[in-house]
Amino acid sequence: MTKRFSFKKEQASHTTKIRIPSHFTPSKLTFNFSFLTHDKKYNFNNLGFNKNVKSVFLNALLRLSSDDLVAVYGYPKETGLEKIAESEIHFSLSTEFIESNRDKDCLDGFWVFRMNKKGRVIGKIQDKTFYIMCIDTSFSTYEHGG
Repeated sequence: MTKRFSFKKEQASHTTKIRIPSHFTPSKLTFNFSFLTHDKKYNFNNLGFNKNVKSVFLNALLRLSSDDLVAVYGYPKETGLEKIAESEIHFSLSTEFIESNRDKDCLDGFWVFRMNKKGRVIGKIQDKTFYIMCIDTSFSTYEHGG
């Protein structure tokens, strides 16, 4: 025999507002996954995005979000961020990102951080938010020299 449960939804009588003190200024990089490409070759559905890559990916996020953003910009490209011209990057950008007009407030170009030899994460930076747009485990979104 199974029991049936009934839940009543309570209507909020007021909206709680969060007040952020004016002296609070975030100084660390945050990551947003809302505009990850729908292209399966460059998102979480990619077969190359396996358990080992996920671990390296998470470690990179932790490292980049732990230090002050000024310090992160000063890291060498192997451990920090690298700017790539938009004309050099080839993947299908999320249309929702462009329609939201966020791209107009972002730094020029795409920004890349490396996951050792496992791949690259490509995105746009707006203030202190890194919008993750592409996870390239096949090294095929731009020329890597060599």
